[in-house]
Amino acid sequence: MAARVADFPPLDPADVREERRSPTCGSRVTVTLALEADGTIRAIGLDAKACALGQAAAAIMAQGALGRDAAQIAAASEAWRAYLAGESET
Repeated sequence: MAARVADFPPLDPADVREERRSPTCGSRVTVTLALEADGTIRAIGLDAKACALGQAAAAIMAQGALGRDAAQIAAASEAWRAYLAGESET
């Protein structure tokens, strides 16, 4: 799955660009988005300077984000946070 990060080359120009760095290991992931007029994600680009696990996680996120809007991304993020915190089993 880590190799799938290559399926999402960085977008230029992009409607949205965000970069995050892990303070634990120093991995850095930059996400670029092209949005439809209604705010859904039309295309996503990745620049992942990370280990295989980080690259795989970025590719999984990108694959699942296509066609979603901000509310759907926020809901998925909250569900994942709750699961990792042991507050939910789904």
